[in-house]
Amino acid sequence: MFDWISHNKEVFLQSHTEIGVGYQHAVDLQTQHNHFAMNSMNAYVNINRIMSVAGRLSEAGHYAATQIKQISGQLDQDWKSFAAALDERSTILAMSSVFHQKSEQFLSGVEAWCKVCSEGGLPSGMQDLELAIHRHQSLYEQVTQAYTEVSQDGKALLDVLQRPLSPGNSDSLTATANYSKAVHCILDVVHEVLHHQRRLENIWQHRKVRLHQRLQLCVFQQDVQQVMDWIENHGEAFLSKHTGVGKSLHRARALQKRHDDFEDVAQNTYTNADKLLEAAEQLAQTGECDPEEIYKAARHLEVRIQDFVRRVEQRKLLLDMSVSFHTHTKELWSWMEEVQKQLLEDVCCDSVELVQTLIQQFQQQQTATLEATLNVIKEGEELIQQLRDAAMSTNKTPHCSSISHIQGVLQQLDEAQGQMEELFHERKIKLDIFLQLRIFEQYTIEVTAELDAWNEDLSRQMGDASSISTSVSISVSTSVSVSASSGGSEDVSLAEQRLKRHAERKTAMNHMTYEVMQQGQDLHQYIMEVQASGIELTGEKDVDLASQVQDLLEFLHEKQQELELNAQHTHTRLEQILQLRHLQAEVKQVLGWIRNGESMLNASMVNASSLSEAEQLQREHEQFQMAIE
Repeated sequence: MFDWISHNKEVFLQSHTEIGVGYQHAVDLQTQHNHFAMNSMNAYVNINRIMSVAGRLSEAGHYAATQIKQISGQLDQDWKSFAAALDERSTILAMSSVFHQKSEQFLSGVEAWCKVCSEGGLPSGMQDLELAIHRHQSLYEQVTQAYTEVSQDGKALLDVLQRPLSPGNSDSLTATANYSKAVHCILDVVHEVLHHQRRLENIWQHRKVRLHQRLQLCVFQQDVQQVMDWIENHGEAFLSKHTGVGKSLHRARALQKRHDDFEDVAQNTYTNADKLLEAAEQLAQTGECDPEEIYKAARHLEVRIQDFVRRVEQRKLLLDMSVSFHTHTKELWSWMEEVQKQLLEDVCCDSVELVQTLIQQFQQQQTATLEATLNVIKEGEELIQQLRDAAMSTNKTPHCSSISHIQGVLQQLDEAQGQMEELFHERKIKLDIFLQLRIFEQYTIEVTAELDAWNEDLSRQMGDASSISTSVSISVSTSVSVSASSGGSEDVSLAEQRLKRHAERKTAMNHMTYEVMQQGQDLHQYIMEVQASGIELTGEKDVDLASQVQDLLEFLHEKQQELELNAQHTHTRLEQILQLRHLQAEVKQVLGWIRNGESMLNASMVNASSLSEAEQLQREHEQFQMAIE
């Protein structure tokens, strides 16, 4: 049996490093090895019988029991070593067969897979593309699975062929086996499979990109169509349905709120359109789709969106203008009502300053009302023009109802403005009359005060004139014993000055009083003309203004008459005083002459000592008499 084992070992070792260069070769080697292993296992029956006999002999106490155990042990060890080598080769051949089978299956399927991945036609429909992508992904998973199995089997086979020699199997029959040729063969197959797998992956990846680009194109076209459909079915429908701008502030705000809600919804469409335009640029650069077609669709979408956005913004502008117009119109009506109430109120002011303040407030109200009315009318006209322009830009008929309503409001505002101008005109006249009245009253008070003060002065002058007359009389009666002096001429000059000042003041008072009364008469005439035109003018306690002015004029006239009488009396008395002063001066002059004559007579009371002296004295006396006469 040792010879048989040794012979079979030699036969085994002659081809034990051959594992097959292909699947069929590996299968043939596996079949041959299975026959060889089966035949070898038939010899194991003889070896097993020998081992049993050796065991019985040893148990029976054979004299060569030790040698029998040694021989039987060696036989068992050789058989086990040979059997292990047979099992090892069976495993290696089985792994080689499986590896070559899967590798050849992979390599044989490469061309078919490449053909599937490189087929030119791409589906155009969304569902067909999604199905093609799914199939393409399944193909990738199938190829990856096949490659993974080949790779794993090849790695496992190489691990077995290249395992390091351990101390436990150093006596193995295949311990010194050289599998380098088989290893190179396996590596060549693995490298070939890897090469085809990479080439196939590149082809597969290229088709995957094409499929996804085509899918993006379909999605782009579908999204573009969805945007266009939304604009046509929702956007255009909304704009066509809502063309009016509201006939009241409440309605205009409701339309504005509805439009804002619509814009919030439309914003999603705008965002999608922007994304589609960005995607169009990327799709055009891939080269998978016709750039002109992509750009044409993108331009059509862009133009459509821009036109739609323009009309939405135009609609927004119209509604904003309508809300502003109705808001300002409502505020203007309220303002006019408030101002009208104030204009119809009676003027109640006690001083010139208060009337001037009222006039200033009135002017501000008039200016503000006019500006506000003009601004609102301008807003309405601009809104009408915008409605017409919007209709013209869309080749549609203007919204006649809204335009008619706005024109009606503008007409009402124009009529109200005319009424307000009449009220402002009447108010201006009233305020002007009241201002003149208060000024006239103020001047009347001032003139009356001046007249009263002069009247008191005249009374005081009358008293002074009486005392002056008395003193003058006394002076005249006693002038015989009083010597002449220069005081007489001074009294005359003072009396003349007093009379002159009196005349000047009288003239000034008359002029001042005349001007005030003339102003009053003009005011009275103006009031009468205004009342004749139909404007009611009443003062405090419903007193007629014309009557007030007339009362003041009569009062001034009475004061003037009273003062004129006193002034005339004072003038007469001052003239009398002046005459007395002149008389006093003449009396003093005569008395002076008398005294001078007496002095000259006393000096000439001498006797002449000769005829010539006597004649001389006679001539001087005659001249003195002539001077006295």
